[in-house]
Amino acid sequence: VRLWPPGPPPPPKGRRFSRQNWENDAAPARGAGGVPRLVFTPPATGDHLVRVGDTRGFGGATNFTYRLEVRPAQPDFQVAIEGLNPKVSPGSGRELRFVATRREGFDGPIRIDLANLPPGFTASTPVEIEAGQRVALATLHADAAAAEPDDAADAVVAVTATAALPGGEVARPLGTLGNLQLGAPPRLTVEILAADGTAAPPDRPLEFAIRPGETITARVRATRHEFKDRIEFGNEDSGRNLPHGLYVDNIGLNGLLIVEGQTEREFFITAAPVADAQGWQLVSI
Repeated sequence: VRLWPPGPPPPPKGRRFSRQNWENDAAPARGAGGVPRLVFTPPATGDHLVRVGDTRGFGGATNFTYRLEVRPAQPDFQVAIEGLNPKVSPGSGRELRFVATRREGFDGPIRIDLANLPPGFTASTPVEIEAGQRVALATLHADAAAAEPDDAADAVVAVTATAALPGGEVARPLGTLGNLQLGAPPRLTVEILAADGTAAPPDRPLEFAIRPGETITARVRATRHEFKDRIEFGNEDSGRNLPHGLYVDNIGLNGLLIVEGQTEREFFITAAPVADAQGWQLVSI
């Protein structure tokens, strides 16, 4: 079934035509807090009927009252930070997760920026919650010589979410990261290498070139300080924050891992044929 645009009627195909209604209900799980919302773009200028009813068949002018508001859509967004009060080991990193709630048809990209981090701390930002997506990930790093941040240093950290809404670009402050702390020395550190074993230059991240429909190889190397067990990077989520349409491929039943007694593993990155190569960014795996 597809909606036919206004104008000449569609050619007959022996099928019966039926009216298509736009409906919604007050289910709280839909994110409207028990208030039903219906986002509808009229296909043409004209008269449109909005009807309010009760799904149980109840009703009546004396016992039931409804308030109906018809207005232009107000696209908007909110972003929540998961991973507050991070504890980061010197010379290592900790993941930060940004989750968007989209409202009234807003589907555009959202950029996340971190500013005023304490000395010795860096982050893999800006990161982007891509158009149509809900989540983006960043990594908070602590240098090997980083000092423990105090309350004053924590208070000036600023996280901002920026997106283009119909009225213009909106920069929404998300607050701080809470209490930043230094953890114990890491038992394990990991780096990504090119397929030939080349490491990233000291002044910039390692870069890979890939086309939609293509698969490339890379390597992951672990430095074991005290950790001797199996190193697991995950299954379908082993490629963290890859652009939409890219994924770590050929991971098998157990996912991407480095087994006991080994320190390196080759892995594969595939770009689906439908992946959009416009605006790809550097990411952490």
